[in-house]
Amino acid sequence: MKHPDMVIGLPWQLAQELLQAASIPFTVSYGQNYNKFFSLADDGYYVARMTMPELGSSEWHVLLYRPMVNSGFDTCKEVEYAEGFKES
Repeated sequence: MKHPDMVIGLPWQLAQELLQAASIPFTVSYGQNYNKFFSLADDGYYVARMTMPELGSSEWHVLLYRPMVNSGFDTCKEVEYAEGFKES
């Protein structure tokens, strides 16, 4: 891994393995999702943010969130219209 922030967006289980394999020290915090439109998954986390270590520290800070359940957004008529418009 060239840079620790390459794990952003990955499932936490995979990102954790990659960080540990690269011997990158890190701390973890869990973010609170305030989304009211989509439900959240009951299990699993994904990496939302990686913050560089502060001066005098070598630990990266990892922020995790629960993923949102698929909303079906890609099948709504507005998206189909926009895709057709973009193609013409």
